[in-house]
Amino acid sequence: MSLADYLEKDNTRIESNIKTINDNILTKQRALSFNENKRLRTEHYNEILYVFVFASLIILTIIIGFRQLSFIPDSISQLLIVIIGSAGFIRIFLLYKALQERSHLNYNELNLAKPAISSPEEVERKQALAKESGDLLGSTDIGGCRGAACCKSNGVKWDITSGKCITGTDDEDDEDDAFTVERLKYNKSIVSPNSASEVNIYSKV
Repeated sequence: MSLADYLEKDNTRIESNIKTINDNILTKQRALSFNENKRLRTEHYNEILYVFVFASLIILTIIIGFRQLSFIPDSISQLLIVIIGSAGFIRIFLLYKALQERSHLNYNELNLAKPAISSPEEVERKQALAKESGDLLGSTDIGGCRGAACCKSNGVKWDITSGKCITGTDDEDDEDDAFTVERLKYNKSIVSPNSASEVNIYSKV
């Protein structure tokens, strides 16, 4: 056997070992991801169970306690039971709803609704109207969403900086806008970001 054949055989053996190791690593990573997903979902279900048990214990305590305190009107105990039962039910409902919004395969990923996509007939109609109005970009519309129109799910907003849909609330947007306004007041519009004069005059931080 020549040296080239020996090197080729040894190279094949090394590549086969590398592939086996990579497959084993991938299998272990999938197993870890599956176990972590199962653990997080179990903790979520346990939280629901804890709320149910805690609310039930409080209601049971109220029932037993007010039987011993016969001089207190029954309407008060009934009102407390209704309040605690309602609060517990609402909390359980919100926890279950939050669990359903997560991916079944990856707890850390949100199972968001897909953006609305126009049917082929609607796409053709929009393209025809765009051509008539002289909108060249609109005439090439294929029915997908663009920009903030893709962020229709609850708890999702359009991030201008990254150009993607991210999780967040409108309150965070208001805080960012307020910060921007205050910074402009402080800078007194000395220089605009990304402007040519920024080479010599930088805005205050």
